[in-house]
Amino acid sequence: MEWSRIVRTGSGQPLEIDDNGIARNARFSGALGQADELKTRELAAAPFLGSSQRALREANRHHSWGVMRERARKVLQEIVGSKAPSESVLVDLGSGFGWQWRDLALEYARVQFVLVDFSLTNLLVCRSLMPFREYPNVLCVHADLVDLPLEDATADYCWSVQVLQHLPRDKRYRGYREIKRVLKPGGRLYLAWVRPVPLVRLAYALLRKTYLERGSTANGMFLQRFNEDTWRELCEQFDDVRLTYSETLFHPDLHWAPRSRVAAWLDQCLGRTPLARLLARQAEVWGASLSRCAPALSCFCL
Repeated sequence: MEWSRIVRTGSGQPLEIDDNGIARNARFSGALGQADELKTRELAAAPFLGSSQRALREANRHHSWGVMRERARKVLQEIVGSKAPSESVLVDLGSGFGWQWRDLALEYARVQFVLVDFSLTNLLVCRSLMPFREYPNVLCVHADLVDLPLEDATADYCWSVQVLQHLPRDKRYRGYREIKRVLKPGGRLYLAWVRPVPLVRLAYALLRKTYLERGSTANGMFLQRFNEDTWRELCEQFDDVRLTYSETLFHPDLHWAPRSRVAAWLDQCLGRTPLARLLARQAEVWGASLSRCAPALSCFCL
């Protein structure tokens, strides 16, 4: 893979790629203003450096494996079914362990996967799941999503799951700007965002617990749940924007996280019904790079 045509430093020089397949800039020391979150992420990932199976089990605790793998496959099918070049590029912003691309990156070998995360430990776990020698089309990049060391108009697709929700408004806008910069003309995006769940909010009220919608979590991480303001932001920033729902049955904050294939299938079915607005944990935004002045969408439903 000719990674030098994709990754670069701020001065335009190619980024150094180590033997593990991790591109790093020696001057990058962590995302500005997210020191507490970075520390939390590093500590959380460290126990899984030695075992890929434990890392996969840990990922299963925080995301519905079947639902998110279906979304990942859908995006890849859209990429290879488009009129894109033979080697298309998918950029995963805030990739974490990158678990959803395992095996799929082998199946879709024509696609170049660029997995960006500000936690080096996350990327080391990712490489244990997808060793560079076996996944030469997967490159890990140690960087901040608001200052991506990627060439302009590089990506056919940008994917980001539950990442932008941890950025305050001013930094989110910097993230939007970077996404638009690296997307090719007509390139597309998928953003998943946790949302206020009416039934979960009710459960918290009955238990007399605080249901955080915006602010700092107990471990110091910032959280902004998806709401009308963030929806309006995205409609202004991107084209052809539409909203879907997922993880209707998966609520780890209530210690309810079914992992069977049947549960994943039922979860996906419920996500296509009106019940999704009551049950779904994730709002999913699908869109494209802004190619014209698109009108803001007025239809919004929590």
